Amino acid sequence: MMTSPKQRFTEDKTAFAQHNELTVNGPFLRACDAALLQMLHQAARPTDNPSAALAGFNRMTGAVEFLRHLLTLTEKPTVQSKPTDFNLNHKA
Repeated sequence: MMTSPKQRFTEDKTAFAQHNELTVNGPFLRACDAALLQMLHQAARPTDNPSAALAGFNRMTGAVEFLRHLLTLTEKPTVQSKPTDFNLNHKA
């Protein structure tokens, strides 16, 4: 079975710990915010061309997704437990 890039990354305990420390570092988070805002500023240039506007939107969406993945790389997904009691309380 092929593992995802995130799974391969989390197997390296040293890289995992270093990245986890980095993502709670105030200066790093401020730098990420500044870089994201700069990318959004550059991508959101006014235009009359619908294709260029759509391309700018896609760049902005990609930048936000990249930063989200970068900052949550060390988070383990939580599995929701299935409810055991499907009966509704109709008296409530």
